[in-house]
Amino acid sequence: MTKKTVLVTGGAGFIGKHTVKALLNNNFNVVVADKKDVKEGEKGITCKYYSVDVTAEDFETIFKENKVDYIIHLAALPSVADSIKMPLVDCRDNYQATVNVCTIAKKYGVKKIVFSSTAAVYANPQYLPVDEKMYMVLVRIVSEKPELLLSFLT
Repeated sequence: MTKKTVLVTGGAGFIGKHTVKALLNNNFNVVVADKKDVKEGEKGITCKYYSVDVTAEDFETIFKENKVDYIIHLAALPSVADSIKMPLVDCRDNYQATVNVCTIAKKYGVKKIVFSSTAAVYANPQYLPVDEKMYMVLVRIVSEKPELLLSFLT
């Protein structure tokens, strides 16, 4: 059986590195895309690395050079405080990046994307710890304007 290839966006970050290691340990081919300048073999991880912004045109090069089966999308601006200070950067690094990943995934026939988000989508939680049953701000946005995130499926 042929090994499946997983693209991990944001794969040089803390969660990304652990995700990459887990995928490699479970016999997947892994391709990493991250704005951070990383090198193949860094800290014992051997996979293809692309130092690229997922909002940039050259992000598509990854799909031209690799048969990507799945995507784990971790690339984002993680700090809520930074998002408030720099809303345009937040829009680009979070919203536009996700739209670009989904658009290119559709173009190249990638059927499965795992999207990692933040507890901030729950706005002011009704209780702690936050769980999947809590009403999410994102669910409300998508239910009101589904074309924003779902247009890539059609």
